Amino acid sequence: MYPFRNYLLYVIVLGFTLLLLSAEQRKAILSPATSALRQIGWGIGLGLGLLILVGAINVLFFHSFSVFFFAACPAKVIVNFLTFQILVAVTEELLFRGYFTELGRQWKLNDLLIALLSALLFGALHWLFNRDLIQFIMATAIGLLFSLFYIKEKSCSIYSLMIAHFLYDIAIVDP
Repeated sequence: MYPFRNYLLYVIVLGFTLLLLSAEQRKAILSPATSALRQIGWGIGLGLGLLILVGAINVLFFHSFSVFFFAACPAKVIVNFLTFQILVAVTEELLFRGYFTELGRQWKLNDLLIALLSALLFGALHWLFNRDLIQFIMATAIGLLFSLFYIKEKSCSIYSLMIAHFLYDIAIVDP
């Protein structure tokens, strides 16, 4: 189970992210341009696409891949795990895709540079907590993919990315 300090850390980061966002940035990030059904579709599609891709890579290079490690856990562990993964998905997407994208736009940076910088920061955060080069590479690649979809595809909203992030995390993370 995830300890209280992990929850507290993410709640603090989420709070700071929301405080950093100006009213204009909040509106740009949290006001989707498409229907809820379309956003859910993007989220599920991205999440499943990532799982298929990562699964294929794992089978090809490591000869194994399993998902949903948590399925055999007791109910309280599953609830703890799922609530933490929701908190992680919301916090990381608001910070890395939402805030950093809007900050890059405010600084008038090129969209590709915004996506790359956001992805590198996302990868660095994962490396910082795990000290694993493979995780850094995977998180950077996924962060770049998410950032590009968020910036370039108008029907892919921050909510779509939160769903995709959550689905991906619950399928690959071992509680």
